[in-house]
Amino acid sequence: MTNSETKKFSQNVSSSYHLEDRNKNVPKLRFKGYNEEWKHLNFKSITTMIKDGTHGSYNDLSEGIPLLSAKDIDNGKVIIPDDCRRISLSDYNDIYKNYSLKINDILLTIVGTIGRVALVSDITNKYAFQRSVGILRANEYNNPQFILYLLQTDFIKKQFYSKVNQSAQGGIYLDTLGKIDFKIPTLPEQEKIASFLTLIDKKIEKQKELVELLKKYKRGLLSQIFSQKLRFKDDNGNDYPEWKETRLEKILKIKHGKSQKGIECEAGKYPILATGGQIGRTNSYLWNKPCVLIGRKGTIDKPQYMETPFWTVDTLFYSEVFKENNAKYLYYLFNTINWKKYDESTGVPSLSAKTIERIKVTLSMNSSEQHLISKFLSKFDDKIRREESLLNYLQTYKKGLLQQLFI
Repeated sequence: MTNSETKKFSQNVSSSYHLEDRNKNVPKLRFKGYNEEWKHLNFKSITTMIKDGTHGSYNDLSEGIPLLSAKDIDNGKVIIPDDCRRISLSDYNDIYKNYSLKINDILLTIVGTIGRVALVSDITNKYAFQRSVGILRANEYNNPQFILYLLQTDFIKKQFYSKVNQSAQGGIYLDTLGKIDFKIPTLPEQEKIASFLTLIDKKIEKQKELVELLKKYKRGLLSQIFSQKLRFKDDNGNDYPEWKETRLEKILKIKHGKSQKGIECEAGKYPILATGGQIGRTNSYLWNKPCVLIGRKGTIDKPQYMETPFWTVDTLFYSEVFKENNAKYLYYLFNTINWKKYDESTGVPSLSAKTIERIKVTLSMNSSEQHLISKFLSKFDDKIRREESLLNYLQTYKKGLLQQLFI
């Protein structure tokens, strides 16, 4: 949110929680003009329908009505994957013969990964759901978007997980779902809360789109630069020398990490790195020069870059970059390599130091050009980090609102 929007929001809400309100059904943060206590209700009392998707098996088709599962609902949206299961129109009509999906129906995952939600916003294209998805329809006295946000609160999620049945996948029975209780305001206050949170969600979605667009653009830049379709010139406007093909062993040496046992320290000076990033701290380090790192086992296609001292565990290689080369430039080069092509395992993905060092690459051998390219791409990375930071702020801000605008 911008500063002006935050200020406007602050002017329209106030803390409604005082010592005398400790035993009252009111949220900590409330829009001005609403003073009634919230009512104690359950999902059965605020909906006209609680159902789940299809039971039984249907023939998979290459064309037809998408049959979606719990994994296809995320971040408030229904995501239809290209390879989703499909059923015939007659099977679809059989599943929904007693009702049809309507706009503003609420979808909730109730088997396996429990608690993901989405709101049906378009019924132009039909889709069916497996039994892992529950369908709730708000009655006329309640706002479906408010219920959608209610379902995202920690209070409701904790109730979900406390009532999971002990079947193989784990899930919530529809009857149990209907009895889950909560506190809820009048319809006008519901609409006010839902309207504001919808605004926040739109900003989050736009910020996500911007971050993804920047990442996509960066991937394009990497491809253009390292395929030499995009070339830089020196300070005098002259072309740099032609790039050369060589093996990685000519520009760096791959080195093994070590176990972190015995050197971990919660308040240590240096990070302990694994394939997924930092996993701890230490006062010791394995390497203190700029270098590029790549996974030995597990995640083998996510290069990392470090220019300050660090320790790395044995699932993550680090490198000794030969002095005439720019480590950050090599990091960007590593991001253009198809690492899975060099996977040496039939199980957990893995690489060997020897395999990495023998990979052939085409690169600039000119230190000035390497530095120029790394500086250019670093500025782009800085832009992405700033936008990701704003996205994280918005997501944290929404989470805080869910805790304070609901009981």
